[in-house]
Amino acid sequence: MNQKQKLIFKISLASVISGLLFVIGFLTSFIRFTDYVVLQLSDGLFLAFCALIPGSLMLGPAVVYPLIIDLSAGVFAYIPISISIRILMFLVVKILSKKITAYGSFIIASFLVLLYLPFTYFIFKDKGLLILEIVTDSIQGVISILFSSLIYFSINKSSSLKELLNFRTKYIPNQKWWFSDYDGTLSFNSNSDFDKKSYDFINEWTTKEPKQNNFTFTTGRLYSFILTKTKHLKFKPKYTICANGTLIYSRTGNIIYSNPIPKKTRIQLIAYLKTMTLFPIDVAIQGEKLLFHHYYNDNLDERRKINKKHFEDNYENVEKLFLHSKNVNVAYIYTEKDHQSLIKIIKQKFPDLEALQTSPFIVEIFSKKASKWNAIHWIITREKIKLQNTFATGDGDNDYLMLKNIPNSWKMKKHSKMLTNLEIPIISNVNEISNEIT
Repeated sequence: MNQKQKLIFKISLASVISGLLFVIGFLTSFIRFTDYVVLQLSDGLFLAFCALIPGSLMLGPAVVYPLIIDLSAGVFAYIPISISIRILMFLVVKILSKKITAYGSFIIASFLVLLYLPFTYFIFKDKGLLILEIVTDSIQGVISILFSSLIYFSINKSSSLKELLNFRTKYIPNQKWWFSDYDGTLSFNSNSDFDKKSYDFINEWTTKEPKQNNFTFTTGRLYSFILTKTKHLKFKPKYTICANGTLIYSRTGNIIYSNPIPKKTRIQLIAYLKTMTLFPIDVAIQGEKLLFHHYYNDNLDERRKINKKHFEDNYENVEKLFLHSKNVNVAYIYTEKDHQSLIKIIKQKFPDLEALQTSPFIVEIFSKKASKWNAIHWIITREKIKLQNTFATGDGDNDYLMLKNIPNSWKMKKHSKMLTNLEIPIISNVNEISNEIT
């Protein structure tokens, strides 16, 4: 589905939803308590769609369906407040569903109908009508909560309906998916710049008609870094795998998959990290790298490229975030030597954690359940990808499982020791695989 077709589809879907909401609202408008107070059951469906459908599409129905309902009911004075309330409902669900879940947002959004109360009293100056409006709006709020929760739960259980409402591309059996590491695979200099040959080849491969090729960055880096290096690409990846497979981002930059450090391990891990007084340490929380440890090594500190903050001023807040945040994904220990000894100690102390050397000066700690391959497998399952249509390129320890499990894989000429015995082809640049993946 190209952009024009997708736009037409969205407009059509918005129209259908507006019509459906109007029909439900119109039919239930015959349930009247007075000539002016009616019961609307369409709000529950509207709220569920606001949570399920990404983007701003539901703003259209937010304006159209209350407008037509009030016109058909002959309550013209209510049109501005009805539209305003539905727009507020839309905003509440969009903002709060990410913080307190969709179900929590439905509770708050449903009772926005109480905003009718001052408006009703201002128009009619009738206390009796106001009391009836309070009762009606309260009943409507409860029904909207129950109905929206039921619809949301039901559609979430239906993969086909969910795919439709999220505008996911129709399954194409012969789509090709290439998963690639960044540093040492697509970038070779000290500034971590995108290699031009690799850059040009990826652009050409992904934009080639009929545009069935999908490229996914599969990196130990964080999303903010990848964005700065890839912002001029001719395409926007559908998925980006970051932080050694502990995070997957959508095309719009939202976290859609997370495999964090287990909460039960964090207290012990923090206590252990505190003992490492001669190592600079950072942690990745909510996809952002924060300073954890106050010790600085001049050589390593230059490589870290993060803002310097005094440990004493910052540590208390970081420890709280480390303990309680949902997405605490990676701890970075900076050291110039004894990497394998450090890795061995961490694995012995924390059986549910993985530790890998990801550069000459970094050891990264993350959940043992997380890996680039596990993140790729999640995408493969979600997109119903045939394994023979997947490709992978990489050079480091954190690429091992990815390269081992994907049948069409290549390791870089300069690769880590762990990949030495992996019997797959060796390349110097990813453009060398052009004949294999086209």
